[in-house]
Amino acid sequence: MAEIINEQQSCLTAKAYEAINKVRRRAFKYDINTVSSSVDLSGLTQEQFRDTLRQERHLEFVTEGQRWFDLARWKILVISIRKVPTYKSAVSKRNYLFPIPQTQQDLNPTGLWQNWGDDGAEIVNAIGMIFR
Repeated sequence: MAEIINEQQSCLTAKAYEAINKVRRRAFKYDINTVSSSVDLSGLTQEQFRDTLRQERHLEFVTEGQRWFDLARWKILVISIRKVPTYKSAVSKRNYLFPIPQTQQDLNPTGLWQNWGDDGAEIVNAIGMIFR
């Protein structure tokens, strides 16, 4: 919920902070309804909040196999994988979405386009990097 609020609004609200702080309090074994300045976040910009939330999701779901899907949803999969020293060179923008089968495209040739990554076009992600 904190992620949704952060992305929809240009300024952070108390509701967004409270949502992420409850998770942090539970992780640090505090009462989730009691404010604790030692673990609570506050005073972040939208970009800092986004980065912190992404790190929190990584820590929260480290053994649950969610990271790949989060990175794909945030459109930072290729960038993140390439930062790893032993990254797989086969990772490209095609790994974001499955291609639409040709049989489905043949049924609707004028209104059904191929997913990016499989159409040959390049895209620009949220931070301005071009995927090829």
